[in-house]
Amino acid sequence: MNPLRVVIGGVNGTGKSTFTCSLYVAFLMEGVSVGLHELDVYSDTHGPLLGLKPWDQRIRRTKAMYRQTIRPAIGRFEADDHAIVLGDLPGKLANPWLGEMMAGADLAILVGRERVERDTTARYPQSAGDWEHFFCDHGKPVITRVHSMLTGQAARDGTVSATGLNRALQPMSPAVQLVKNRLLLQAGIMVAA
Repeated sequence: MNPLRVVIGGVNGTGKSTFTCSLYVAFLMEGVSVGLHELDVYSDTHGPLLGLKPWDQRIRRTKAMYRQTIRPAIGRFEADDHAIVLGDLPGKLANPWLGEMMAGADLAILVGRERVERDTTARYPQSAGDWEHFFCDHGKPVITRVHSMLTGQAARDGTVSATGLNRALQPMSPAVQLVKNRLLLQAGIMVAA
């Protein structure tokens, strides 16, 4: 059986990495074969989130060399043979390598706030709706839209509401469990109850 490769993308600062790592831990707790890849080579967030290193040892890059960091990260994501492979994307649509980072993915998960709320801190403002169009334009079906409740807004119909996406793992949260079950179904994986 081929791995199910899933990219997680959306507006910068909405909790994509926290959600991705929470999903990863939820799969591990179920005994599911899962791979985790930080395609966002700029922020080095997974190690601190998973407790593998302290936050003050986090590597922050303003620039990344394609051959030294970006291409190897893409290669590891595409070569991973776990049953489910998660790829955490950078939170900027202006990234010139974003299309290549997700080329090997089968599906996408969109994490954002209100669909039209723009991230005005970014050099090029973006919204969850912009990300949804980007995924669609690149032929990556969005299996789930996760509404980050960091701002306290109500989620729209058809989205999964998620709280606590502020750098605290939540593998048992209803949102993470719902997305985990959707991906298990999509991958055709049965787990013991």
